[in-house]
Amino acid sequence: MTPGAMRTITKQAAMRSATAHMRSQQRKRWRHIIVVLSGIVCLLPLVLDRGRGALNKVDAAAASACNLIGDVAFAISGAVTAGEAGMDLTGCMLMGFVTALGGGSIRDTMLGITPLFWMTQPVEMALTMGVAALTFFFWGPLTRSRLRLTSDDEWLFWIDSLGLGVFAVNGANTAHGTGSDRDLGVHFGGAMFCGLCTACFGGLLRDLCCQNRVRILYAEKELYALPALAGAATHLGFLYASDDTWVLEGLCAGTWVTMLLRVVAVDHFVLMPTFSSANIFNVRNPLDSARRRKARGNDSSAAYSTAGGEGQSSEPLLVGHKRRGSR
Repeated sequence: MTPGAMRTITKQAAMRSATAHMRSQQRKRWRHIIVVLSGIVCLLPLVLDRGRGALNKVDAAAASACNLIGDVAFAISGAVTAGEAGMDLTGCMLMGFVTALGGGSIRDTMLGITPLFWMTQPVEMALTMGVAALTFFFWGPLTRSRLRLTSDDEWLFWIDSLGLGVFAVNGANTAHGTGSDRDLGVHFGGAMFCGLCTACFGGLLRDLCCQNRVRILYAEKELYALPALAGAATHLGFLYASDDTWVLEGLCAGTWVTMLLRVVAVDHFVLMPTFSSANIFNVRNPLDSARRRKARGNDSSAAYSTAGGEGQSSEPLLVGHKRRGSR
């Protein structure tokens, strides 16, 4: 086991212990209910006869609203991470902006779309900067108030999961070119990667700027990038199967798949495999092996101490017996 892999697995154990409260039976039960209800809502467009085609005004408004929710969630995440790293107001605002809009900026750069979307849509830029500034000033007092807000709160988990799913499907949809007159010619895998980039690369830039280990590159926490990829693939599958007519259905289904996989990953602490020199067909957690060796060592020490105590208590009897025999 390499030192880097051992360090990652050690942090896995610490994270599993720190997030044990998130896997309580009550939280699991509520997550299952929410996932089922959200699945029903997401499947409604499939049964409603609304005229399948490109996004209409209502569909576009719904997608924009979800996108703004994702902007808010990632702006809060970026500002909190920057604040914990010791950044000032400017740093927190920039990290909130980068976390929310950095992935989409990289996507548009790869696709050659200029100017970048936030340069033509000032609402998103103003929203992310404003939310990051509010987080800088009010996050500390709220954590000390009766609300006792933390980064592990359930509402923040759901907003983050929704934002992850919406960003993933919107990135894949943008690369596919649906709802526009342009034909980008991006294949299925390239569109999936654009979805991943939109959803996760803002957090990657944030972690690099804050000098943290990038979450999607180290298996210290539950799955994050894989649910985004699955959501993007689901959306693209709907588009390919329907000849680009089931746009809203793909957006809803892809977002729901992302949220479902996030719930499964959190409830069961599902991780990506960690690099190891061990046999991949017989991989054991080194920490578990170390604990077993330590337990065996403690048992052996206890047995040795017990045996020594018995020897000390029985030795005088043996000596006395010999002395009596010698007489």
